[in-house]
Amino acid sequence: MGSSMTESSRPNVDTQIEKFVETYQWLCGTANERILSRHNLHLKAVYPFAASLTIVDISDTEFWQVRLSGTQACERLGQDTTGRNARHSFAKQELALRAELAHSMFEGPWGVRAKTRVAYADGKQAMLDTISLPLFGEEGQRLVTHYALTLQDFEHEYRRRPPAEQTDLVSYYFVDLGYGLPEHESPRLSA
Repeated sequence: MGSSMTESSRPNVDTQIEKFVETYQWLCGTANERILSRHNLHLKAVYPFAASLTIVDISDTEFWQVRLSGTQACERLGQDTTGRNARHSFAKQELALRAELAHSMFEGPWGVRAKTRVAYADGKQAMLDTISLPLFGEEGQRLVTHYALTLQDFEHEYRRRPPAEQTDLVSYYFVDLGYGLPEHESPRLSA
């Protein structure tokens, strides 16, 4: 296949991300929790988002274990990353910022909406729009639920995408989950 790009409809992506945030907030309200517990992340409620959902355990500072990776998330990365260290895909210069953003979500709580660029082994790139939200594991460990949708992609044969090598933050902002936003934000990135 050629290397032409495909683009997703911006309003459709925004609507899907907003619906995911609303579902998270509804589940928090139903469970009477400020930060959703993993056992209250009911499959029936998140089913429409499950294919593009990833859950990462950020409790260990050096090994952020991917606990769950939906089918579209696996396809988008060209591999199943479940059980792997999510930090290995981050640009070295972004490791500290990503850790700060991930852990800060538990303070408000608030979410982090970001655009990320995915670079593949064959030199091609895709652009994603993502929302990350805080989640507590069964034993209180910090988890991040990450919902990502494709904004721009390249054509490839089904299940023949090369493996993703790196994801870079292009831009981000905090999302109010009903408890306010941080008093000072980390410096924003620019593409």
